[in-house]
Amino acid sequence: MKVKTTVGPQKTVLKTQLFKVVETEITYPTGKKATRNDLYRNPSVFIFPLTEKNELYLIHQYRYLLGRIATEAVAGHIEQSESSVVAARRELKEEAGIDAHVLEQIAKLDESGSVVNQTIYCFLAKDLIIEKQKLEEDEEIEVVKIPLVKAVDMVLTGEIKDTVTGFGILLLNDLKHKKRL
Repeated sequence: MKVKTTVGPQKTVLKTQLFKVVETEITYPTGKKATRNDLYRNPSVFIFPLTEKNELYLIHQYRYLLGRIATEAVAGHIEQSESSVVAARRELKEEAGIDAHVLEQIAKLDESGSVVNQTIYCFLAKDLIIEKQKLEEDEEIEVVKIPLVKAVDMVLTGEIKDTVTGFGILLLNDLKHKKRL
């Protein structure tokens, strides 16, 4: 497919530690012009620690934007000087108190292609070492261990609503069935 949309001038209208909003002038193939405001989020990591008995460590965390406690994968933003694997290891230790001898990237995702732009790296963590959480000042996180089969049911029934967490759980289940875990 040949791209006929042209991207014109861009300017950052808001910049924070975790994202920026960029205003962009677009000209569509029809000649129509539009101004877009798009959100560019810093890349992030999602980590799925799995035991030898196919139990998955997830977290419960209150999300004020949702108004509820969410069940999610361990996750966080990649800091400026970090690689995705270094960030995954750091977040796993901080949020869940877990270190892993094996940390393998199992997916690289685009958050969206419209309005939001973010790269998400998903990691499988195995051969786990349970330590103590190193939570940041504003974090209140409960670590839970759930059989993978139950986590799949929680995704399919809508109990787990986070998109990337759901994707990761279903991917792990697929890898398990294909004997690739």
